[in-house]
Amino acid sequence: MSEHPPPANGRQPHRRRQVSPTAVAIAATVLGLLANLATSTISLDVSPATMWLITLGLLAIGIVITWRVRVREHRAPTSAPDQGELLQLRVQRVSDAFDHANNAFADATTLMEELRQELATQEAAHRQLVAEAEHQRTLINMDRAEAEAVQAIILSHTQTDARRQRVREWSFFGAGLLLAVPINILSDLIGPK
Repeated sequence: MSEHPPPANGRQPHRRRQVSPTAVAIAATVLGLLANLATSTISLDVSPATMWLITLGLLAIGIVITWRVRVREHRAPTSAPDQGELLQLRVQRVSDAFDHANNAFADATTLMEELRQELATQEAAHRQLVAEAEHQRTLINMDRAEAEAVQAIILSHTQTDARRQRVREWSFFGAGLLLAVPINILSDLIGPK
């Protein structure tokens, strides 16, 4: 099972070449020998013992590098988790992600239900306020109608009373005239002459 899927373009990915530690040690040795030969032919003021020490130092560096790489190669498979553990870890992560998503969805559902209840409460309060306002408007209209009716009744009573008052006054005036003439005549007949 490969760790990386093949690319979409069909080409194989470029693999990094690993340099063999033995090749590094051999290269260090050859470089040391070449340096030793070059200094003997060029006649530098470097003693052959120093050149051999440099060569041995490069060889030692190569051997240490070889040993470190081999230790890592042997240690790598034992320290890396196997594919089953990796798969189990991935499954656990996906399961945790789903649990988290389900919890978030449950919280959202609860919040939505609370919002619906709050909206229903506010709508009921709104309907009640609208009904109360309609009732008040009806009362105001009824009060206007009743006030107008009472005013009309009062005006009609007032007009009727005013007519009655005038009729009564004219009646008393007419009665006074009708009674005054005969009483005057009677008083002239009965009274001293």
